[in-house]
Amino acid sequence: MQFLDDKQSTPFKPFLLQTVNKKSNKELITLNLSPILLFILMALSALIAFGCDNKEENPEALRPLELTLEEQAAVIESIIRYAGRMPAAATINTRYAPEFDEEYRLRAAEHTLDFIFADTVKGKTYLLISRDARSLHARRIATGIEVSYNEYNEIESYKEHFRTWAMAAPELDEKGFKLFKLMKNGADLSPYYPENSGSEEYIEFPNSSVIFNTKSRSWERIDAHPLLPYYELRDRL
Repeated sequence: MQFLDDKQSTPFKPFLLQTVNKKSNKELITLNLSPILLFILMALSALIAFGCDNKEENPEALRPLELTLEEQAAVIESIIRYAGRMPAAATINTRYAPEFDEEYRLRAAEHTLDFIFADTVKGKTYLLISRDARSLHARRIATGIEVSYNEYNEIESYKEHFRTWAMAAPELDEKGFKLFKLMKNGADLSPYYPENSGSEEYIEFPNSSVIFNTKSRSWERIDAHPLLPYYELRDRL
Protein backbone atom coordinates (compact mmCIF):
# COMPACT_ATOMS: atom_id res chain seq x y z
CA MET A 1 0.00 0.00 0.00
CA GLN A 2 1.24 3.41 -0.94
CA PHE A 3 0.25 6.87 0.25
CA LEU A 4 -0.65 9.70 -2.16
CA ASP A 5 1.77 8.57 -4.83
CA ASP A 6 4.77 6.29 -5.40
CA LYS A 7 7.30 9.03 -4.80
CA GLN A 8 6.15 10.07 -1.34
CA SER A 9 8.13 7.78 0.94
CA THR A 10 10.60 8.67 3.67
CA PRO A 11 13.96 6.99 2.95
CA PHE A 12 15.83 7.20 6.25
CA LYS A 13 17.93 4.64 8.14
CA PRO A 14 18.57 3.27 10.74
CA PHE A 15 15.24 4.45 12.14
CA LEU A 16 13.23 3.31 9.14
CA LEU A 17 12.82 -0.16 7.74
CA GLN A 18 12.98 -1.19 4.08
CA THR A 19 10.09 -3.26 2.73
CA VAL A 20 8.96 -4.32 -0.71
CA ASN A 21 5.49 -3.78 -2.08
CA LYS A 22 4.86 -7.19 -3.66
CA LYS A 23 1.88 -6.01 -5.66
CA SER A 24 3.64 -3.18 -7.46
CA ASN A 25 7.17 -4.58 -7.04
CA LYS A 26 8.27 -1.12 -5.92
CA GLU A 27 10.49 -0.52 -2.95
CA LEU A 28 9.02 1.38 -0.03
CA ILE A 29 10.88 2.85 2.90
CA THR A 30 8.64 2.71 5.98
CA LEU A 31 8.71 3.71 9.60
CA ASN A 32 9.76 1.23 12.24
CA LEU A 33 6.74 0.85 14.51
CA SER A 34 8.70 -0.13 17.61
CA PRO A 35 10.92 2.92 18.17
CA ILE A 36 8.42 5.52 17.00
CA LEU A 37 4.70 4.83 17.04
CA LEU A 38 4.80 2.34 19.92
CA PHE A 39 6.72 4.75 22.10
CA ILE A 40 4.41 7.59 21.10
CA LEU A 41 1.47 5.53 22.32
CA MET A 42 3.37 4.72 25.50
CA ALA A 43 3.99 8.42 25.98
CA LEU A 44 0.28 9.06 25.57
CA SER A 45 -0.49 6.51 28.28
CA ALA A 46 1.92 8.25 30.59
CA LEU A 47 0.28 11.60 29.87
CA ILE A 48 -3.11 10.25 30.83
CA ALA A 49 -1.76 9.60 34.32
CA PHE A 50 -1.26 13.33 34.77
CA GLY A 51 -5.00 13.97 34.40
CA CYS A 52 -6.77 16.21 31.92
CA ASP A 53 -6.11 19.42 33.83
CA ASN A 54 -2.37 18.89 33.94
CA LYS A 55 -2.23 17.95 30.27
CA GLU A 56 -3.94 21.19 29.37
CA GLU A 57 -2.00 23.51 31.67
CA ASN A 58 1.40 21.91 32.15
CA PRO A 59 3.73 22.13 29.12
CA GLU A 60 5.94 19.39 30.55
CA ALA A 61 3.06 16.91 30.21
CA LEU A 62 3.16 17.34 26.41
CA ARG A 63 6.91 17.30 25.90
CA PRO A 64 8.46 14.15 24.39
CA LEU A 65 9.85 13.03 27.75
CA GLU A 66 9.03 9.36 27.09
CA LEU A 67 11.09 9.33 23.89
CA THR A 68 14.84 8.96 23.71
CA LEU A 69 16.80 11.47 21.65
CA GLU A 70 17.15 8.80 18.95
CA GLU A 71 13.39 8.27 18.86
CA GLN A 72 12.77 12.01 18.72
CA ALA A 73 15.19 12.23 15.81
CA ALA A 74 13.34 9.39 14.06
CA VAL A 75 10.04 11.24 14.34
CA ILE A 76 11.58 14.36 12.82
CA GLU A 77 13.31 12.41 10.05
CA SER A 78 10.03 10.75 9.10
CA ILE A 79 8.48 14.13 8.22
CA ILE A 80 11.49 16.22 7.25
CA ARG A 81 10.88 16.06 3.48
CA TYR A 82 7.72 18.02 4.10
CA ALA A 83 8.61 20.07 7.19
CA GLY A 84 12.20 20.90 6.24
CA ARG A 85 13.51 23.49 3.84
CA MET A 86 13.82 21.94 0.41
CA PRO A 87 17.33 21.51 -1.07
CA ALA A 88 18.12 24.06 -3.77
CA ALA A 89 18.30 21.41 -6.48
CA ALA A 90 15.08 19.64 -5.44
CA THR A 91 11.50 20.22 -6.52
CA ILE A 92 8.15 19.05 -5.16
CA ASN A 93 8.39 16.04 -7.47
CA THR A 94 12.06 15.18 -6.89
CA ARG A 95 12.43 15.79 -3.13
CA TYR A 96 12.11 12.03 -2.47
CA ALA A 97 15.16 11.15 -4.57
CA PRO A 98 17.98 9.33 -2.71
CA GLU A 99 20.45 11.99 -3.82
CA PHE A 100 18.90 14.36 -1.28
CA ASP A 101 19.04 11.93 1.66
CA GLU A 102 22.12 13.44 3.28
CA GLU A 103 20.90 17.00 2.89
CA TYR A 104 17.59 16.10 4.51
CA ARG A 105 19.45 14.42 7.36
CA LEU A 106 21.20 17.71 7.96
CA ARG A 107 17.85 19.50 7.81
CA ALA A 108 16.40 17.10 10.37
CA ALA A 109 19.32 17.68 12.74
CA GLU A 110 18.48 21.40 12.75
CA HIS A 111 15.07 20.71 14.30
CA THR A 112 13.93 19.79 17.78
CA LEU A 113 10.72 18.04 18.84
CA ASP A 114 9.16 20.37 21.40
CA PHE A 115 5.69 18.90 22.00
CA ILE A 116 3.89 15.72 21.00
CA PHE A 117 0.42 14.29 21.54
CA ALA A 118 -1.00 11.03 20.16
CA ASP A 119 -4.78 10.96 19.77
CA THR A 120 -5.64 7.25 19.65
CA VAL A 121 -9.31 7.98 18.97
CA LYS A 122 -8.60 9.99 15.82
CA GLY A 123 -5.48 8.02 14.93
CA LYS A 124 -3.55 11.29 14.66
CA THR A 125 -0.27 12.44 16.15
CA TYR A 126 0.30 16.14 16.77
CA LEU A 127 3.79 17.60 16.79
CA LEU A 128 5.43 20.94 17.39
CA ILE A 129 8.93 21.11 15.96
CA SER A 130 11.23 24.13 15.90
CA ARG A 131 14.49 25.30 14.37
CA ASP A 132 16.73 28.35 14.40
CA ALA A 133 15.60 31.15 12.11
CA ARG A 134 17.89 32.78 9.57
CA SER A 135 18.39 35.92 11.58
CA LEU A 136 21.12 38.16 12.94
CA HIS A 137 19.52 37.70 16.34
CA ALA A 138 18.80 34.49 18.23
CA ARG A 139 15.34 33.56 16.99
CA ARG A 140 13.48 30.31 16.45
CA ILE A 141 10.53 29.23 14.29
CA ALA A 142 8.01 26.49 15.14
CA THR A 143 5.71 24.40 12.96
CA GLY A 144 2.52 22.72 14.17
CA ILE A 145 1.95 19.39 12.42
CA GLU A 146 -0.80 16.75 12.28
CA VAL A 147 0.32 13.37 10.91
CA SER A 148 -1.08 9.85 10.70
CA TYR A 149 0.47 6.51 9.75
CA ASN A 150 -1.21 3.56 8.09
CA GLU A 151 -0.95 -0.11 9.05
CA TYR A 152 2.31 -0.39 7.11
CA ASN A 153 3.74 2.53 9.13
CA GLU A 154 3.81 4.83 6.12
CA ILE A 155 2.71 8.44 6.39
CA GLU A 156 -0.94 8.39 5.39
CA SER A 157 -1.83 12.03 5.96
CA TYR A 158 0.19 15.12 6.72
CA LYS A 159 -0.85 18.67 7.45
CA GLU A 160 0.98 21.70 8.77
CA HIS A 161 -1.57 23.76 10.68
CA PHE A 162 0.69 26.72 11.28
CA ARG A 163 4.15 28.15 11.17
CA THR A 164 5.10 30.86 13.63
CA TRP A 165 6.97 34.07 13.22
CA ALA A 166 10.61 33.99 14.27
CA MET A 167 10.89 34.91 17.94
CA ALA A 168 13.14 34.50 20.96
CA ALA A 169 13.15 30.98 22.43
CA PRO A 170 11.28 31.78 25.68
CA GLU A 171 8.53 33.60 23.79
CA LEU A 172 8.29 30.81 21.22
CA ASP A 173 8.05 28.17 23.93
CA GLU A 174 5.11 29.98 25.53
CA LYS A 175 3.27 30.87 22.35
CA GLY A 176 4.12 27.58 20.67
CA PHE A 177 2.58 25.63 23.56
CA LYS A 178 -0.56 27.75 23.39
CA LEU A 179 -0.94 27.17 19.65
CA PHE A 180 -0.10 23.48 20.01
CA LYS A 181 -2.89 22.95 22.55
CA LEU A 182 -5.37 24.71 20.29
CA MET A 183 -4.25 22.64 17.30
CA LYS A 184 -4.54 19.26 19.01
CA ASN A 185 -7.95 20.20 20.38
CA GLY A 186 -9.19 21.17 16.91
CA ALA A 187 -9.73 24.80 17.88
CA ASP A 188 -9.88 27.71 15.46
CA LEU A 189 -6.43 29.21 14.93
CA SER A 190 -7.53 32.10 12.73
CA PRO A 191 -7.54 34.66 15.59
CA TYR A 192 -3.75 34.17 15.67
CA TYR A 193 -3.21 34.72 11.94
CA PRO A 194 -1.20 37.89 11.16
CA GLU A 195 -4.21 39.74 9.80
CA ASN A 196 -6.15 39.08 13.02
CA SER A 197 -3.62 39.12 15.86
CA GLY A 198 -2.93 42.84 15.90
CA SER A 199 0.47 43.87 17.23
CA GLU A 200 1.01 40.48 18.87
CA GLU A 201 2.87 38.05 16.60
CA TYR A 202 1.90 34.39 16.63
CA ILE A 203 1.37 32.73 13.24
CA GLU A 204 3.06 33.80 10.01
CA PHE A 205 1.50 31.07 7.83
CA PRO A 206 -1.27 30.45 6.95
CA ASN A 207 -2.48 33.94 6.16
CA SER A 208 -4.62 35.68 3.57
CA SER A 209 -2.06 34.90 0.85
CA VAL A 210 -0.57 31.55 1.86
CA ILE A 211 -2.28 28.20 2.54
CA PHE A 212 -1.13 24.62 3.15
CA ASN A 213 -1.89 22.17 0.34
CA THR A 214 -2.41 18.73 1.91
CA LYS A 215 -2.14 17.00 -1.47
CA SER A 216 1.32 18.33 -2.33
CA ARG A 217 2.17 18.64 1.38
CA SER A 218 3.58 22.10 0.91
CA TRP A 219 2.73 25.75 1.54
CA GLU A 220 1.49 27.63 -1.51
CA ARG A 221 0.60 31.18 -2.39
CA ILE A 222 -2.96 31.85 -3.48
CA ASP A 223 -2.23 35.26 -4.99
CA ALA A 224 0.20 34.15 -7.70
CA HIS A 225 0.16 31.85 -10.70
CA PRO A 226 1.70 29.35 -10.82
CA LEU A 227 1.50 28.73 -7.08
CA LEU A 228 4.82 29.08 -5.32
CA PRO A 229 5.89 26.32 -2.88
CA TYR A 230 6.64 27.19 0.69
CA TYR A 231 10.40 26.70 0.44
CA GLU A 232 10.62 29.78 -1.81
CA LEU A 233 9.06 31.86 0.93
CA ARG A 234 11.39 30.44 3.57
CA ASP A 235 14.51 31.30 1.63
CA ARG A 236 14.18 34.87 2.80
CA LEU A 237 14.48 33.88 6.49
